[in-house]
Amino acid sequence: MEDFERYGDDNAIDEESTEHKKKIRPLRILLGLFLAVFILFFALRLFLFDYYPKTMKELAMTPSLSAAVENGAEVYSQDLRFPYDDNDLDTLNSNDLGSFFCDYLYVCPEAGELQITLRMNESTFDRVAEKYGKTVSVDCDLSAFSFRLYDDDGNEYETVTYREETSFWMYRYVKLAFSGVPLTDDIRPSWIRVEIFYEGEETPYSYALIYETGDNHPTFQSVKVK
Repeated sequence: MEDFERYGDDNAIDEESTEHKKKIRPLRILLGLFLAVFILFFALRLFLFDYYPKTMKELAMTPSLSAAVENGAEVYSQDLRFPYDDNDLDTLNSNDLGSFFCDYLYVCPEAGELQITLRMNESTFDRVAEKYGKTVSVDCDLSAFSFRLYDDDGNEYETVTYREETSFWMYRYVKLAFSGVPLTDDIRPSWIRVEIFYEGEETPYSYALIYETGDNHPTFQSVKVK
């Protein structure tokens, strides 16, 4: 008799355990889904942070560059040590802003041409509006922005021979080619920065250091031209 009573108690315990597992299972599923969404979101953010569309990464074969390459000119690239913009225009890279990021620098000394791609988060429109006290529209392009180069000797280079824009999700991209830049060994500057202007403003919104030849500068790598 005692054996039968004990058997009945075991059944009650098993039923309680089963009910407990049924209650826990949905919680585990929800937790798993939450972790999966979080990981996917984090991975997407990492992907977007370094993402540039193909056209923004490629060398733009402008007329002057094409002519120089046909005559045997070389094209070089350089890794950027500070690929983000700064808003302290008195000291290089002293007050990081991070509104614009730069990459895919190409230079052709013989053609006097420098190419650079800038990437901007849409949140920059709000920063610009706050800085200048203006109403800034979140358009599909960067037409309200202009760009120029500035070197360590105080020279300005404003001739843009090529400009291409595109967008992807919350990012805007612009690829620029500047001409008339002294890049040969005997006359090249120690550094060049790209300055970003918003329409109607005489001083730059910010700038980014994109070219260096001084002490401990990043090495230049030859680029294969297709």
